[in-house]
Amino acid sequence: MPFDDDDEAVAIANDSIYGLGGGVFSNDIGRAERIASRVKTGTVWIDDLTMSESEPKITCRPAQISPNGDGVNDTAALRLRIPGKCSLTVEVLDAAGTVVSTLEKDRELQSAALELEWAALVDGKPVPAGEYTARVTFTGEREGAVKGGITVVDLPPWPEVKYEAEPFFPIGAWFEGAPSMNKGGDTPEAARKYYDTCFSDMAAHGLNAIAVPNCPEHLWETLLQAAQDHGIRVCLEVAPLVGLVSQSEPVTETDATARVKAVVDKIGKYDSLLRYQIRDEPFDQMLPNWKLVQRILAALDPKHPAFSCFCSDGALGTLASQATLSEAVFDIYPLRAGDKPPTIGGFQDLLDRFKRASAGNPMWIVLQTFECPPPSWRYPTAEALRCMTYLSLAAGVQGAFFFIHQYMPDYLHGLTDPLTGQAQPLYETVSQLAKELQTLAPLLLSAKPGAPQGHVMGTVRVGCLQTADGKPLYILAN
Repeated sequence: MPFDDDDEAVAIANDSIYGLGGGVFSNDIGRAERIASRVKTGTVWIDDLTMSESEPKITCRPAQISPNGDGVNDTAALRLRIPGKCSLTVEVLDAAGTVVSTLEKDRELQSAALELEWAALVDGKPVPAGEYTARVTFTGEREGAVKGGITVVDLPPWPEVKYEAEPFFPIGAWFEGAPSMNKGGDTPEAARKYYDTCFSDMAAHGLNAIAVPNCPEHLWETLLQAAQDHGIRVCLEVAPLVGLVSQSEPVTETDATARVKAVVDKIGKYDSLLRYQIRDEPFDQMLPNWKLVQRILAALDPKHPAFSCFCSDGALGTLASQATLSEAVFDIYPLRAGDKPPTIGGFQDLLDRFKRASAGNPMWIVLQTFECPPPSWRYPTAEALRCMTYLSLAAGVQGAFFFIHQYMPDYLHGLTDPLTGQAQPLYETVSQLAKELQTLAPLLLSAKPGAPQGHVMGTVRVGCLQTADGKPLYILAN
């Protein structure tokens, strides 16, 4: 079925009474991930529909489990498909071939498409560490057996997530971490000069934080030291952890622990580090790996939590219902090239949806301050940016980033070109907002939701909060 753009493709996919599973195929993985996050099905595969095959098959996820009761990879999900009418038996065998668990015995099915769980327990106690095999034998229209491997490891339980991060109200910008993207040098010496230029300018404009994607690993410490010298806090995207979260298969605890520890050992000592960014705009299928990396990070470095910005309120809501978040972070870019001022597009509706999805966690927002060539997004007007900022505060947001800082002629047009010093007029609006937010930040950080929350008086949005000493605090925006 043909379609003109991604929005129409998603609309076509979601206009169905069916929704158990779906698939997205594309040679652009980023585009595929964005579309998959919007498709309303129980499962979405990307470039793969293996469970629709006609051949018998079993998959075991995760392939490595540690049945210690901490809720992290305690059990294995066995997904199996045996086309046609059959009778099946599902057993788990140890390395010696001895059956340690029988999950199904001579079960009659018209068409076997099942998901079973193996808890790796015998008489309520974990089975010994080692290699195990899930075996499915079947008779009927087809006869045979399929097998899948499961590794059981003996690991200590991870503690519950408890953060020791200090309260902080980021007034920041998204910052492209690779100097080469802005025609800067890629050696530590050249990068340091570039970072100094950028960070001194940001500090002068009242910004105290940056979220940094795409910083090469050999420049992590250069960037963190430069930020520290200029009083800038950093949410740093760390590629090894992004790789873990983005894997299509469940990550093993041993692999995740080793990679997280290596990252923490390398950069956890920097005072400028605010958060580890472990994936930008993750979607639902990544959340199990996200939660594993978050849990390990919280145990090894509780002062610097995991960080991700969400573009889907559905994915954020799913995560917020399953994990303790230091903050719920989301971006809203409502202004397309065809939207003529004065408008803020669907900003308020999206803000309301993200607030609900945040489920009471502290909220940070990423606001649009860019245009993208060829014209697809446009810069907001100064009035629109002020409106979106204060609507966010009225919703209870406790931190804001402006996307994006650098003006990169061949990529994204942001607030300023660090190499030429040419700034967009909107940068002065950002600077003024930063000064206002600096004044409000201590009050907003200590405020709690009041009642009623976020109600409307005519065209005015009223945020009702309560200060630490119990006094009402009202934020009005329109």
